Amino acid sequence: FSWIDENPYISDASTIRVDPLTQSKIQNAIQNQLEQKGYSFVEDRDNADFVLAYTVGTREKIRISSYPVGYRGSWGWHVYGSHYYVHEYTQHSYTEGTLSIDIFDGKTKQPVWHSWAEKSITESDRKDPSAIIKEGVAKLLESFPR
Repeated sequence: FSWIDENPYISDASTIRVDPLTQSKIQNAIQNQLEQKGYSFVEDRDNADFVLAYTVGTREKIRISSYPVGYRGSWGWHVYGSHYYVHEYTQHSYTEGTLSIDIFDGKTKQPVWHSWAEKSITESDRKDPSAIIKEGVAKLLESFPR
């Protein structure tokens, strides 16, 4: 296998900028996982059985949760009265990160395999993304055949 290009990170206006150090960590994690599966990396992409590229993205998301905080009822002329739950709402903002890997036939350059994963990004993930990169790449490539 080889990379589709000198820079296998595919980006456009809708994706985030990824610094060179993080790109290197992603590429090393992908290469290590594929080598653990028994594939060999070749520098000359024209001699590779398959070539690959990857994409990284993030988006801000909001999760709204509702949960009952009490049960109320009233007495009155009604046979059963009226009863209802009181709900409280919470809002949680977070960043969701996405990593996708695309694999193409080395000769025809036609797509043959695609996988992606999403994860909520924490502050510690931002400071040192190595662990989530390794975890994400391992998850993505576990279904890739040996």
